[in-house]
Amino acid sequence: MELHLLACGIDQPVPAELHRGGQTGFIGEVNSSGLYGAVNGGLPTFLGTVGIIRNISRRKKVEDELARYRQGLEEMVAEQTGRIQFLNEVLQGVRSVNQLIVREKDRDRLIQAVCRNLVRERGLRGAWIVLNDHLPKKVEGAQSGFDPDAFARFLGRAAEGENPVCCEGALTNDPATSCESCPLGGQYEKCAGMTLALRHKGRQYGCLGVLAPPEFVGDAQETSLPTEIAGDIAFALHGIEVEAERLRSEQTLRTIFDSAGDGILLAKVKSGRLVAGNEALCRMLGYSVTELHELSVSDFCPVDRLADFRARLAPSPRDKIVVMQDVQLKRKDGSFFSADINAVLVELDNRLHGVGIVRNITVRKNLEAQLHQA
Repeated sequence: MELHLLACGIDQPVPAELHRGGQTGFIGEVNSSGLYGAVNGGLPTFLGTVGIIRNISRRKKVEDELARYRQGLEEMVAEQTGRIQFLNEVLQGVRSVNQLIVREKDRDRLIQAVCRNLVRERGLRGAWIVLNDHLPKKVEGAQSGFDPDAFARFLGRAAEGENPVCCEGALTNDPATSCESCPLGGQYEKCAGMTLALRHKGRQYGCLGVLAPPEFVGDAQETSLPTEIAGDIAFALHGIEVEAERLRSEQTLRTIFDSAGDGILLAKVKSGRLVAGNEALCRMLGYSVTELHELSVSDFCPVDRLADFRARLAPSPRDKIVVMQDVQLKRKDGSFFSADINAVLVELDNRLHGVGIVRNITVRKNLEAQLHQA
C-alpha cells in the first residue's frame, strides 16, 4: 500500500498572543495548511491541519518601537513646520512694520496699521498698543483681535493713569503672571500673552501687547521677533516726534522770516543765486516769491558794489558781519532805492552761503536831506 501526503491551502501568517503552560505569554506568528493523503493513487482524503508557530515577540517589540519613533518624528516635524510657518508670518509682520515706519508719519494711523498688520495674516491672534507718553493730556490706543468694548475699558484705565499689570511688568522687567483684573483678561484663555515696552533712547512711549499661540513664548528666537517689532515701533514714534518738532521749528522760523520788516535773503556765495527771500524783500524789489528764486544778487545789486562786497566778505570769519551802507538796489521796474546791507557767511549742506539783511533807507535819507536843507 502506498500513501501519498499532500499539503495545500497554506494561510497567511497570523500574529497571535500565545501562552506556554504555566508561563507568561508571547507573540507568535502562526502558519497553517490542510494535510491530505491518497492511498494507492485514490482520491485525496483530509487528514488534518498542519500548523507552524514562530515566536516574533522580539521583532514585534522592535516594530512597535519603530512605529512610536516614527509617530514622534511626524509630530515633531508637524510642530516645527507650524512653528516655522508662524515665525515666517511674524517675520513678514516685522518687514511690514518697517515699511510702515518709512511711509506713515502720523502716530494714530501708525499704531492702527501696525495692530491690523500683525493680526491679519501674521499669525498673532490679537495685538494692542497704548501710548501714554502724553499723559495727563491724553492717551492713545489701537487694537486688533480684541473685543472693542473691553479694550475701551482697558484704555480708560490707562487714561486715568492706572497702568495695567502687564504694562507695569513690561516697564519694570517683571512680567505679570495673572490678568484676572484686566478687561482683556478673558481673551487670553488658551493663549499666551506678551507685553513689551515701547522705548527708544531712554524715552518711554507706551506698551505693545500681543496674543499668540501658547507655544510661541517658549523659545527665545520666537520672543525676539515681537521685541524687534516693539523696538521698530518706538523708533518710528521717535522719528515722528523729531519730524513734528522740525516742522514746528521751521514754521516758527518761517513766521519770523516773513514777519520781519527788513528784507532777508539767502544766496549761494559762489554763484550768487538766491536760495530764499522773505516777503519784505519781495516788496522792496517788486518781485513775487517765485520770481525771486530765479534771481541772482547781480540782478538787483550794482556789479561794482557786489564785487566790493564779495571782496570784503571772503576773508571774514564765518561769524563776522560785513556792513555796506547806501547801496543802490534795482527794482523789477528799473527804479532804484537806497539800502543798507548787513551780511554774514554760513555753511549749509557743506556749501558757503551768504545771509543778508536789507534795510530800505530811502525815507531816512529824504528826512536827513530835509533837515539839512532846513
